[in-house]
Amino acid sequence: MENTQVSYCRQRTKKRLGQIFPALIILFIAVACGVTFAVSFRSDKTGWGYTEYVELIVSALIAVGCLIMGVYELYTGIRDAFLPAGSRLAKSIRSQLPGPDTGLGVKELFAIVDQDLYEQGIWFSGNRAAVGQEWVLGDDAVYIPRIRVACGRDEIAIHHSNGGSRSSRVVAFYLLDDRKRAHSTELRNPDELREFLDCLKLRAPDVLFCSYQEYLSCRAKSDIEWEEVLRGFQHRKNEREIRILEAERAANSNMQNGTASGSDDTAVTWVMPDRTEQEARQSLPPCLILISGSGVRQCHEMFEREDVEIAAEGLIDGSYRNVEIHTKAYCWMVIEGKSMEEGRFNIGVTRPDADRLRFFSAECSSRQAAMWLLDFYDERLDTGSLQWRDDTKQMEKKVRKEMKKRGN
Repeated sequence: MENTQVSYCRQRTKKRLGQIFPALIILFIAVACGVTFAVSFRSDKTGWGYTEYVELIVSALIAVGCLIMGVYELYTGIRDAFLPAGSRLAKSIRSQLPGPDTGLGVKELFAIVDQDLYEQGIWFSGNRAAVGQEWVLGDDAVYIPRIRVACGRDEIAIHHSNGGSRSSRVVAFYLLDDRKRAHSTELRNPDELREFLDCLKLRAPDVLFCSYQEYLSCRAKSDIEWEEVLRGFQHRKNEREIRILEAERAANSNMQNGTASGSDDTAVTWVMPDRTEQEARQSLPPCLILISGSGVRQCHEMFEREDVEIAAEGLIDGSYRNVEIHTKAYCWMVIEGKSMEEGRFNIGVTRPDADRLRFFSAECSSRQAAMWLLDFYDERLDTGSLQWRDDTKQMEKKVRKEMKKRGN
């Protein structure tokens, strides 16, 4: 695998071979309890009381339970170590991927997670867990964009047995994905648990981080109640993206002063992004922003060409006065109504060339704006025609001037 020195996933499946020894101990307990049951069952039960019969039943239950558990642990340990394609880890990765990728071989499947962790991974509690840009690796691999609920658990658990009790400290994190599938991993250190959760919050800021009791409540929700959790996630995500967008515009408001001449107050205004700053954080996801004639604002992060066609029709019939679309990094188009009575619009668009980010603006009719909107989405917009004005130099000049002011 390119650029990856080791396969973290393959190392994890190989370590599952170490569970064979505990499995053999469990099987030994099953055999011992089974022998105890067989001997007691065949013995003379004259004079037996309630206690002896309870012990007989308990030994049988322990024998059966340990037998099932031991066989399962033995089987999964051997399977994961020698047949990783069928391992729990491989299944968890495959279940997180979209349909076209589910047919990948185990090497390609592991490579997806390995490459992310190799380039972006932060490890916790030795090698117990890692957070990459797109994947969390614990006992399972979880695709970060699919996480909806996360919690950490650090508490003392009391276990009662044979009239006595013992305590143990539980330090673990728990995740629920968008299909309400649970994933958990135990850690060793409470401090590292907090660091893990802090790191995950940076990579997944829209996830619901809650207490362990709230996590259990989420797991117990009905399908209808779970839909509320999913809508809450989407709401937080939309609000955050809008805040980022508005903050970027507000921070650069001094540069939004017009077009090439700087004298046309009605022209579309543009902001030259600080590419170093932008690339230091995750780019905004694709979004389609619609503003109706009454000022109602909608933000859609998931949209298709049909949605863009509806937006284009809205420009023509006057349903929308503003349309903004972001398809990929540094690719924006903003359409702003100039004279709604006359059906005139100002348009601005960015074009990320290899050497620089370019800005273009134009004024057009509603039908032309609708056509250019669809061309932009289809990635066939021609900004080289005479209708488009190249504002790149003017915008770069404004950026340098603004940066100089900030430096002073």
